[in-house]
Amino acid sequence: MGHVLPPEPLTYMILFRKKSSITVLLSVALLFVIVSCNFRFEPPSAEEAKAFLSRHREDIDIIVNYLKELEYDSAFIDVDKDSGRIFYEFDWHEIPSVNVKNSIYRLRISGCCQISKDAKQEINTISFMIWTRTMGSVDCGIACTMNGQGKPKTEFQVSCEEIGDGWFYYYDDYEEYRTLG
Repeated sequence: MGHVLPPEPLTYMILFRKKSSITVLLSVALLFVIVSCNFRFEPPSAEEAKAFLSRHREDIDIIVNYLKELEYDSAFIDVDKDSGRIFYEFDWHEIPSVNVKNSIYRLRISGCCQISKDAKQEINTISFMIWTRTMGSVDCGIACTMNGQGKPKTEFQVSCEEIGDGWFYYYDDYEEYRTLG
């Protein structure tokens, strides 16, 4: 039998280079897709928030109506984790409506990262967070009041600008809020 010689080291180097080049290109492409779809360095403007509201008005209205009918004063939907559950009364609960779940899912893939309701007398707000630098420290989104009266209030609100039809663009910044006192 003839003895087969292994390929020369140069052949191994060429194969290795091709595989690593493909891996690097795929990694860069994946990173670009992730960053361009869900990550922004700067918050959206009030006009961009208004456009978000306009594009997703039907889904937003479905969720607002669901939250208004919910008998609890405070509720929280972390749309990044599970679009079928809502937190109230110190526990997670299944959302019974398929329409609400589907609306939450569509908002999640469009950039919404949190939905909350705070129906206490002095706050009276439903908010949709559409951008955050660090969750809970600097964020912005759209909000409305439960009864359609006055301006909504969010946790560390430093500005609130009307964008039409009872909706407002809000901007929260913990550090700035803390210094405003």
